[in-house]
Amino acid sequence: MIGDVGLGEAKDCLVKSHGRLHFGLLEICDNAPNQFGGIGLMVESSTAILQAGVSKPSTGPLTIEADDYWISRLEEVCRLWANLQSNSSLPLTKIRLTAPAPHLGLGSGTQVASTMAFLLYRISNTAPSSLEDLTVEQLSRLSGRGLRSHIGLAGFLNGGFVVDLGQLSDSPQRTSTMHFPDFWTILLLRDQSMVGTHGNEEKQWFEQCSREHNPFRVPMLSCIEESLLPAIQSRDWKRWDSSIGDYGKMAGSVFAKTQGGVFRTSQMEHLASYAKSLGFHGVAQSSWGPTVALVAEDEAQANWLMHKFRTQWPDLVIEKTRACNTPATFQWQTT
Repeated sequence: MIGDVGLGEAKDCLVKSHGRLHFGLLEICDNAPNQFGGIGLMVESSTAILQAGVSKPSTGPLTIEADDYWISRLEEVCRLWANLQSNSSLPLTKIRLTAPAPHLGLGSGTQVASTMAFLLYRISNTAPSSLEDLTVEQLSRLSGRGLRSHIGLAGFLNGGFVVDLGQLSDSPQRTSTMHFPDFWTILLLRDQSMVGTHGNEEKQWFEQCSREHNPFRVPMLSCIEESLLPAIQSRDWKRWDSSIGDYGKMAGSVFAKTQGGVFRTSQMEHLASYAKSLGFHGVAQSSWGPTVALVAEDEAQANWLMHKFRTQWPDLVIEKTRACNTPATFQWQTT
């Protein structure tokens, strides 16, 4: 941690975290191997920054500055923390959050909840001084997140490419992370006509699609172990592009009967088809969309692709970013 300071007086601190791509679940059927496992990637964009005034003991009511949607989420984590600690007094005077919009397929819900949970964990009396001391399971309990995936939690703690083997897996370690090539450039393409499925609709979709086992679970595991991980390790971009495209198709097929196909919207499907016509197979939907991701071999290739997409769809939202291979950060701020 940077600039560690005690809590004998009021101070300010800052937690910064990054966005998450989720390329699809291995299995959603109850009591099945690898349930809610999958793969994902942390990215430098979609940053959340939480600034807080710390005072121990607490000097009064907590002031929260954030978009209305996030205020309730921050309050939920604070209540959860207070219940777990059996203490309603929080050592905070103010919070100011700048965060991505929700339901874009970039994991902002888990990101914000994890940022708030880690802040409380870090400034408590009993907290260790390092983010690395937290486990995924502890962060899940403190943030109230991770029911269907630990990818965002593991990514928050470590960064990089994340493999979540899910519940009831044979491996003693559920999640693992790997450094993703820094020079591979990522394009995030967004369908502005919709937001990602969430809330009651999401629950209904899971209920409908979880009645049968995923017939692609074993091929998806093989794709991860025999193609995607070796491609990352060897920096073999062509192998990555082909394999992540295959994985995305299998992952999307699990929800095809509810979302109307492999992709959530027809425009997302058109984007994937157009990329394939240009020789790129690796367009993959992130979570429920509306974002799809495409990894280019380098920035020059990414810029060429951006020009092609914008020529075809002038109003398309395109964001260029890279993998984030580092964990979230905490620092005390000097005044």
